[in-house]
Amino acid sequence: MLELAIRSVFAQTYENWELILIDDGADDATRSIVESVRHDRVRLVGDGLNLGLATRLNQIARLANGKYIARMDADDVMHPERLEKQVSYLEQHAFVDVLGTATYVIDVNNRPVGIRGTGELDLRPSVIISRTPLIHPTVMARTEWMRENPYDESYLRAQDRELWFRTHAYSRFECIREPLLFYREVGAFSWQKYRLSMKMDRKILLQHGPKYLGWPKTVIKLLETWVKLATYTLLDIAGSTDLMLSRRSSSLTIDEQERANQALQRVASTHVPGLPKIQCDQRRKSASGE
Repeated sequence: MLELAIRSVFAQTYENWELILIDDGADDATRSIVESVRHDRVRLVGDGLNLGLATRLNQIARLANGKYIARMDADDVMHPERLEKQVSYLEQHAFVDVLGTATYVIDVNNRPVGIRGTGELDLRPSVIISRTPLIHPTVMARTEWMRENPYDESYLRAQDRELWFRTHAYSRFECIREPLLFYREVGAFSWQKYRLSMKMDRKILLQHGPKYLGWPKTVIKLLETWVKLATYTLLDIAGSTDLMLSRRSSSLTIDEQERANQALQRVASTHVPGLPKIQCDQRRKSASGE
């Protein structure tokens, strides 16, 4: 998965990039993949510690040399045109601070199974407090904005929604409703992470809910987090979490499926100095999910 994520950066039509790879206490196999990449625009940063996503994202903002920061997770894949289209949008819209995109949802076999994030942004505080308006791995933001508005490192999950909520009054968020990232969700559910997410949701609600929702609605939202956790716990026990996760996304048309597969094949065929080439049959399997 990490190899495909790295290839997707090298596959970008926009070539003026640097890749900062953060080792947040990765295992030996993962570190070996990263260390094998040989390119002067790739930097591996690591101290052997597991400090968490928020801390590492703040670290990236301090280290970055570029005008913009585009983030992604190690198991996701950039569409080859992601950087070009997001940079172009931000260059043309100087008032926008943070820009997300829609995303293809993929499973553990790299098979596109849906699309998310194509609807209108709803940036009302009463909505952001319980539902993130932007899909976090799709975000590109101005580097200076990220430095001036760091993530709250006490949030081990839901760092993005806490940041969007804290800054929404004076910041501008937008979204390109074209899928420019492959977001690995179906088949990758973690009950432990979801449990922690619900805990962080309650932290946001307790901190901001009474002011923006009032106590009665805040209590209802708090109860909803426990209901969601119970529901996903039962689904996880039954091995049916993918059924619930699939409902978050829209189905793919035949044309959308073909465009997604072509983009994935393009990524898989991209040469990265230090990484082994992927054979043609492997590329076909990666795109088809076989």
